[in-house]
Amino acid sequence: MPGDGARFQTTLALILSGVAVATAAGVDLAARAPRLAARVDAADRARFERGEELYVNRGNWLEFEDRLLLEEIPNADYARGGVYFFGSSNLKWALKTWELPPEERALIGNYGIGAISHSLEAQFIHFLVEKRGLGRAGDGRTAIVLGAFWSNGVNWEPETYFGPLWRRHRLYTYDETRGVDVPALDPLTRHWRMEKARCSGFLSGNANRLARAVVLALGEPLDPTERMKDPEAMRAWILSHYANLDWRRPLSDQMRALGELIDYLKERHIEVRIALLPRRAAFDEVPLDRAYRDEVTALAAARGVPLTDLSRLLAEDEFWDASHYNAAGLNKTHDALMRIARDHLRAVGLIAP
Repeated sequence: MPGDGARFQTTLALILSGVAVATAAGVDLAARAPRLAARVDAADRARFERGEELYVNRGNWLEFEDRLLLEEIPNADYARGGVYFFGSSNLKWALKTWELPPEERALIGNYGIGAISHSLEAQFIHFLVEKRGLGRAGDGRTAIVLGAFWSNGVNWEPETYFGPLWRRHRLYTYDETRGVDVPALDPLTRHWRMEKARCSGFLSGNANRLARAVVLALGEPLDPTERMKDPEAMRAWILSHYANLDWRRPLSDQMRALGELIDYLKERHIEVRIALLPRRAAFDEVPLDRAYRDEVTALAAARGVPLTDLSRLLAEDEFWDASHYNAAGLNKTHDALMRIARDHLRAVGLIAP
């Protein structure tokens, strides 16, 4: 009967719609499940500690930066002050904030973002100060620690990574001139976009974990220099990729941006510290690295900014790849950076002496 066919199609459509809704609800619940996130994260860390894969501290998201922008920053409370670390990828993987006790975890933030220059870093910090209230505790109770590495002295194009990152889920806006902002959204639209971001982060993050596992199982490296044991091979790779960069004008641009950022923070009574991050010995032969360290050191002295030189903190076997740290290296960088953070927190009375 014609009516039977129509009823069948309607029933099938309802069943499929129900399955779709149930699946979406299930994914959303899984993405929000703290126990599941903790178990997956623990497995990620265990692989890192066994020397199998770099730990990226992303939680239930595709990337560290998604977790930072969509989870950590929206829930941060800047009213009491604290210490916030900024830098590129080697800074974001230089801290073990997940191990901090709750009273310190609420006061210390790892705000590293990959492929970032000092000028892009300044746009990030301007947004946090002017739109999120970073530094509103006043009286020097907030400190920003700039993790300095030669790659911060490169003129990264905003559309390489920084701009698309902020616009990815349409919960932030980014313009090269105006910087970062939050769009005017009604509560329902904001909630819907956040739930889409949460679900896509959960699915794409775990798909990425699976893909990485398959690549590693096939014996292929995820990065050409990861776990490279031969010092001469590492030296040759670093020099072939970085020794001949056209660096003078970009470095001048970025030193100007760094100086302006320091002045901006000091005018707002936000303490500034600089930490020169560890790098491999082969970078001694890279002109940009030498010039960057010299200019940052001189600028810090001229502006009265305390500088901690960690550039030679690690041995060669404490790096994971050309620039990032393995588990032994991470332990050392974390301890060194936490000394900077705790000194400030004690000085302003936020933790016990």
